[in-house]
Amino acid sequence: MESPRDIVITGVGVVSPIGIGVEPFWAALAAGVSGIRPISLFDASSLKVRFGGQIADFEPKLFVRPRKSLKVMSREIQLGFAAADLAIADAALPAGGVTPERFGVTFGGDMIYADLEDLETAYRRAAVAGSFDFPSWAEAIHEEGFAPLAELMANFVKAGGKIWVCSPCMKKRKLDENNLVDGATIVGGAKLVEFLSDGTPCVSY
Repeated sequence: MESPRDIVITGVGVVSPIGIGVEPFWAALAAGVSGIRPISLFDASSLKVRFGGQIADFEPKLFVRPRKSLKVMSREIQLGFAAADLAIADAALPAGGVTPERFGVTFGGDMIYADLEDLETAYRRAAVAGSFDFPSWAEAIHEEGFAPLAELMANFVKAGGKIWVCSPCMKKRKLDENNLVDGATIVGGAKLVEFLSDGTPCVSY
């Protein structure tokens, strides 16, 4: 299949269970090394499957700058940041050589940036009669010391904030308007990109 646009890969960054960086990753791949092993990063004793492709030797401080940014980054974001940093180094891009607005990290679909324990607690709160209750989800997300997410969102809308929901994302998850909190508006993906392209601050849950 031909593409009307040429795509050039200028640099590669790899953060994987069998190696961090292109050379360690390729050497392990060529040697047939498996990245699947017993899970050790968290207590998996209650799970039916206790093995997986974890990245056990990852040290985010080697990649994330300034280091204080680690306090607001989940592990998934740290991994994505590190891979992007490695790709920039592999491409030999000089500092300031490309405008920051042209950089981005794309994650796979359906990733939730939360610890398993927090996610489990919120999920159980939203379970009604053995089924997941979507309208209860915003109330279920409730961090100790803070108001429930539903209350925070209501106050945000009251203060003039906008809550936009991506239409393609809703269709993929088989949701409809009845699953949304009051004040949320369904918009197309292009509208979201246009809204964020000028540097408008955004918070995603």
